[in-house]
Amino acid sequence: DVTVGRFYPKYFQVIASDWNYPGSQSFAYMNQPFDGVEFSVEALNANKSAIKNYADFVTKAEFNLDDIDHYSDRFDAPDFGAGDWSNESDKSIGDFSVGNSGQCIDSACWNKALGDSYPDGPFNSVTGTAKSEIGLIYTNNVDPVEYITDEDFNSRLVRQPDIRFGRVDLDDVGGNQGTTLHVPLRVEYWNGSRFIANPDDNQTDVKGVTAAETHIWPTGTDADPKAVTLGAGGTVSSGSSRSVTATQAEPYRQQTRVWLDLDDSKNGLPWLKYDWDKDGSEENPSSVVTFGIHRGNDRVIYRGEPGLTGQ
Repeated sequence: DVTVGRFYPKYFQVIASDWNYPGSQSFAYMNQPFDGVEFSVEALNANKSAIKNYADFVTKAEFNLDDIDHYSDRFDAPDFGAGDWSNESDKSIGDFSVGNSGQCIDSACWNKALGDSYPDGPFNSVTGTAKSEIGLIYTNNVDPVEYITDEDFNSRLVRQPDIRFGRVDLDDVGGNQGTTLHVPLRVEYWNGSRFIANPDDNQTDVKGVTAAETHIWPTGTDADPKAVTLGAGGTVSSGSSRSVTATQAEPYRQQTRVWLDLDDSKNGLPWLKYDWDKDGSEENPSSVVTFGIHRGNDRVIYRGEPGLTGQ
């Protein structure tokens, strides 16, 4: 008997892939974990032809994902493990997938840039010019692994994800003291040159939760500012809403800056925070809320001018 060693495929190629976007979105925001990623790989011989029985091997190749070209520090994905190999129409196909852990750790996630590239994108969208090249990378394999990248074969995923840099922005608002004010809110994304309300976002649910507040006026030793609270909230439409409310503890003439809490323990939307003060770390969005002078009597006292009412 002669021992000839192990047989193993010469090449692997990606034949299918799918990005499960968060919720019912058609995109993902940076720092927002995908609900899942799936891809399928075919094993090929040295002639780039199908291998019929690789799925029957005891030990098979394992694959993970990364951005192959320029953004390897931006895309993270957990270990996809051994996958599920099967023989399909005389081809050996391996199916690999990961789910959503609820955060970027242990989920597929595209991270925001740091430094001069903040913000950037969008990636792989109709309006964006930047392209990702997410594909297979070598992991813990007992056999040599080669990927084919030419006109007919590819180690990159068939579909690249639509990824956008997002943030929540609040407008300032004012009105009569003692009333409930509605704070204009937008979920925006960076379109390559400026932030715009995301017309594709009809899913993000923003609850009115107060993170902090700072009173602007009245000030001084005799001032007695009252608490301002954000409340209500709801799902945006084409990236916009007026469902978050601002109310006073007591009717009072005052101006207060109030911050909306996007953190995990409250809204659960930390990927929509932004570096508003340019200090290198991201903060919650805020609105300056002004409650004006007491309305007084709603009756209108009309004094006619000579010649207008038959005087």
